[in-house]
Amino acid sequence: MEGRWLVKISEFAKVNIAKAWKGWRNPVRYTDFEGLGIDPATLVFEPMPEPRAVSRVAIVASHSAATKPLTISEAKRGLAKAFGVSEDAIEITIRG
Repeated sequence: MEGRWLVKISEFAKVNIAKAWKGWRNPVRYTDFEGLGIDPATLVFEPMPEPRAVSRVAIVASHSAATKPLTISEAKRGLAKAFGVSEDAIEITIRG
C-alpha cells in the first residue's frame, strides 16, 4: 500500500533497562542508544525466529459453539502450543 513501510528485522538484542518506560500513555518511544545509555558494541544479537503460522481454520474451530467451555489452564495450554511459547508466557484477563 502506498505511503506505508514494511519493516523486517533479521536480528535482535535483549535489553533490560530498569524504569526506561516513565509511564507514558504509549510504551513506544523513539530514541537512540545514547539516550538509553547503551553501548551497541556490548549487545549480543540473535537471529530473529521465523514467524509461526496459526491456521485461521484452527482459530475459528476453537471458537465454535460446539466446543465445550475451557478452563483457564486449558486455554493457556492451547495458546502456548499455538504460538510456540511456554504456558507461563500466557496471561489471560477476564473482565465482567
